[in-house]
Amino acid sequence: MIFYQNNHYNLCMRGGPREGAGRPKGAKNQRTVAVEQAMQVMAEKLKRVVPGAFEGDGVALMQAVYRDPSFPLELRLDAAAKAARFERPALAAIAMQPPPRARLHRGIKGRCRPMLGFKSVPSARRYCRGYDELRNFLRSRSRMCQHVPAATRRFHYMRRTAIALGMLEAA
Repeated sequence: MIFYQNNHYNLCMRGGPREGAGRPKGAKNQRTVAVEQAMQVMAEKLKRVVPGAFEGDGVALMQAVYRDPSFPLELRLDAAAKAARFERPALAAIAMQPPPRARLHRGIKGRCRPMLGFKSVPSARRYCRGYDELRNFLRSRSRMCQHVPAATRRFHYMRRTAIALGMLEAA
């Protein structure tokens, strides 16, 4: 039951956000804490077994290797190549969009065979409109993701193709 007091919900309401509820922002979940504890235990064991073990993560080790001139150049280059993807993020594929004119051309490319070309914009517009109308006319579905059995689709396609060919013969 919800009671209103001065346009605020009373404390007796159930559910919804409450102050101090849930895990604080930035806090690690139980699995992450367990993994980090296990890594610390293994690091301590490694220190006991190998006294001069490296104190850091894998990226820091790769950085130390490729910055040390005493290692051979081939090893340093390999470490640098492997550390690079952690130091500098790769560029996203969506960062660059094609120019507006190329985006307008995309619709035509999907409808006709490439390299035929249109001599003018109105002829391309007429072609695309006719193509889309014929495609929608032959389509069996009336809405997206609607299931239409294959036999029904075949029947609609054959019947509507005959109608479309009849209209083209008459024109």
